[in-house]
Amino acid sequence: MATSSTRSHILPKTHGGTLRTCKGPLRYRHQGISPPTPGWDGSATYIVAQNMVRCYGLSDNSHEGAYILKGRVVPMTGEAHVINEGHILVQDGMIEAVWGDTAPSNIQLSNVPVIETDGTIYPGLIDLHNHLHYNQAPLWDMDTHLSQNSQNEWGGYNNRYEWKNHPDYSEQVTKPKMLVHSGPYWNMESEAMKYIEMKSIVGGTTAAQGSPMNPSDSYGTILARNIEDYNFQRDEIHTKVTELTSDYVGNHIKNGNASKELDAWFVHIAEGVDERSRAEFDILVQNNLLVGELVLIHGVALGQNEFTQMAAAGSTLVWSPLSNLLLYGNTADVAAAKAAGVHITLAPDWAPSGSKSPLHELKVADLWDDEMLGDIFTDYEMVEMVTSGAALATNWQNEVGTIVSQGTAADLVVVDNIHTNPYRNLINAVDPDIRLSIVDVDWLSTGIPT
Repeated sequence: MATSSTRSHILPKTHGGTLRTCKGPLRYRHQGISPPTPGWDGSATYIVAQNMVRCYGLSDNSHEGAYILKGRVVPMTGEAHVINEGHILVQDGMIEAVWGDTAPSNIQLSNVPVIETDGTIYPGLIDLHNHLHYNQAPLWDMDTHLSQNSQNEWGGYNNRYEWKNHPDYSEQVTKPKMLVHSGPYWNMESEAMKYIEMKSIVGGTTAAQGSPMNPSDSYGTILARNIEDYNFQRDEIHTKVTELTSDYVGNHIKNGNASKELDAWFVHIAEGVDERSRAEFDILVQNNLLVGELVLIHGVALGQNEFTQMAAAGSTLVWSPLSNLLLYGNTADVAAAKAAGVHITLAPDWAPSGSKSPLHELKVADLWDDEMLGDIFTDYEMVEMVTSGAALATNWQNEVGTIVSQGTAADLVVVDNIHTNPYRNLINAVDPDIRLSIVDVDWLSTGIPT
C-alpha cells in the first residue's frame, strides 16, 4: 500500500477564510516503520513518510453548487442495495439523486462536474462514544495497579472508578489534556480540537459524540459534526458521563421523551464487571429513565435480563470493545444483547484506552466476533453499527447514515476498492485507504484531485 505519490488534503469551509497551501510532501524522520503504522509492508524501511498529503488551510467554500460522485455506492438501506456503477448528485450540500448507469430523466445535469472516485462510497461514519478532548494523547501504557486478589477474574479492574486511581492516571491522561486545553496553561483548546477532529475525519468519521463545551463555536461547526451541538435545526441531545445516582430525577429526559422532542440521551452505564456497575441499570428502571432515546454506553456488566428490558424500551447499546478489554479484560455481552433484540452500535471510547476512530474499532469488533463469538454478526451488520444504525440511535435517520434520494445531508466517505465485498471493504480499510470525507459540502480529501 505504500506509495510515493503526493496526495491532496482539503480542509472544510469557514466564514471569511482564505485558501492556503503548503506544497510538497510532509516529511518526518522515521527509519524502520513498523506496526501499527498504516502502509508498512513487513520489511521495508523509509526515510520519508510514504502516505503523504499536501495540506491546505481553511477556505470560504459555500454550500452552493452541484457535483456528482461516481463509484461503487453502498446506500446502507439493505444488504443487497449496492450500486456497482453508481452516481450521487449533491446539490447545495444535500443528496438530490442516486442512480446506476442511467440518470433519471427529470434530473438536470448540464455543467455538473462528475468526480470519478475509483472507490466505494459509504455514508460517513458516526462515532457515538468518545471523549474527544483527550484524543491528542497516545494509548496509555498502563498495567492494572490493583493487587492480584483485588483484580477481577480476567485480571482487570472491577469498575471505572478504580482505574482513575491509578498512580499514573493524572500524569499521563489528565494533565496532558489540561496543559494544552486549559486557560491557565497553553489555552489551545480550539487548536487541539481541530487537530483531534481531523484525526477522526481522515478515518472517515463525519460526526462524533463527546466534544467538550464550545461556547465560542471555535471548532464545533468547522470539521466533523459534534453530535451534542446544533445539527439539523435541533439540539435535543443530552449526555451524562458521571455516575448515575439513585436520586437522579432527569425530568429533562422524561419531558423530552413525552413530548417526542428528545433525540438521544447518552449515558455511561455498567462500565465495569461488578454488581456496583450492573446496579446502575436498576436506577434507570426505578426512576423511569429507561426510554427509547437512551443510548447506553458500555453495558459491560449487563446480562440477558437487562438486555431484554432495553430491547422492549427500544434503547441502544454502544459497544466499545477495545477500551473494555484493556481496562476490564472483558467487554459487553453483545451476543446476549443481539439475542434479546437490542439495537447495537460501535464506537471507540477515547485515545487513552481505545482505538483512533470507528474505522479502527471495526477491526477490533470483527476480530472479537470471529474469535470469541463464533461470527454472529454479518459484515453488513458490522457496517450498520457505524453508519445507518448509529444514525437511528440519534434519531438522525432522515438526515444522515444512508445514501438516498430524499434530500439527506451529503455526509459521505469514499474508500479505495480493496475488497470485492463492499462491507468487508470498509472493515479491512485503514486510514490511507480513505480517499475522501465529506461533511455536508465540506471537503476533506486524501486522494481525489480537485
